[in-house]
Amino acid sequence: MCKKILCENLDDDSIVDNLIELGKKINQKSVLILTKDSQVEFITNKRQLLEPYYYLNLPSKETVNILLKKTLFHTFAKKSGFLVPKTHLVKKRSDLRGLSRNLEFPCIIKPFERTKKWNERFYKVIKISSRADFNENISGVLDTIDAVVIQEWIEGSDSDIYFCLVYFDKKSDPKATFVGRKIRQWPPEYGTTASAEKKFNQTVLDETVRLFKELGFRGLGSVEYKYDHRDQKFKIMEPTVGRPNLQSYLAVANGINIPYITYCDLVGDKIEKFDEPSFYNSVNWINDFSEYQAVYYYIYNKTLKLTSWLKFLKGPKKFALLNIRDPLPFIFTLKNWIKYLIKKSPVYRIKPIHMAIKVFKKFMKHANGKI
Repeated sequence: MCKKILCENLDDDSIVDNLIELGKKINQKSVLILTKDSQVEFITNKRQLLEPYYYLNLPSKETVNILLKKTLFHTFAKKSGFLVPKTHLVKKRSDLRGLSRNLEFPCIIKPFERTKKWNERFYKVIKISSRADFNENISGVLDTIDAVVIQEWIEGSDSDIYFCLVYFDKKSDPKATFVGRKIRQWPPEYGTTASAEKKFNQTVLDETVRLFKELGFRGLGSVEYKYDHRDQKFKIMEPTVGRPNLQSYLAVANGINIPYITYCDLVGDKIEKFDEPSFYNSVNWINDFSEYQAVYYYIYNKTLKLTSWLKFLKGPKKFALLNIRDPLPFIFTLKNWIKYLIKKSPVYRIKPIHMAIKVFKKFMKHANGKI
């Protein structure tokens, strides 16, 4: 049975106090699995206070810091022989003087540390297409956040992005791994996963294990790569440390339940041997509303046919939200999504909603109840 417990804030040090208070009320140790970078950082620094109440498996403070801080990770990766895009840190406007002349375009701007203000204004990253575009945007960016990372843009489609999800035990041995790739993102090119598939790649797996072994990594994590067609090599785009990733359920849907393996390892239960199902029997994962927006975008820009997407939906699939046995998360998110679309510009008030209704009706017709 589950019980709802309300905490005032999950994004600051108070989460530690709340967890200690909760731990004292439970008559046995519990497994603690985190879900956000801010939680990983806070709890890593105060893990000693939580260990009497919870089973934890997190990397050292040094490793967490390297994997969370973009410039520290870039320095470590270059020194250790891992392939990464060219990266520059800008902490103040004077840093731009020598840098702007050497920048190659297009490039992307990322926050050194994501903040609420950044998320409200810029979402995940900003793609800069030219020097004029850079000069126009950089002032507003630095007014929003103290430090940014400017990174080389690697051309390619959404499906050029691969990822490896892992769990390493306390001896830094991998107990579970899963390789997949994105099918679509929202926003396109640099957004979060809209849909993904199982797609094994030996290089992605080997480099992920090598990276985490070198760091003495332990716990949950993942690494995202983008295939660079210029030199035909995978470049590390971003690591994740101490938590599952957005598309982690893709592994579960394909027979590798990484959170369950984590739980078994921490409580001392025997970890059952798992076999990856055949590629031809793989199950796709769909992040409902991100996928609908991405599909609308690609159909509108004539790079995807509706019939092709409906054919894709006929295959084995699992949704992030849509589930007949538990419909409320989907219904409430749909309500908020429609409100969001109505608040957008007049173009968004009719076309996407009309398109979404049309697509959803066809989807329900072709899905044959396999949700």
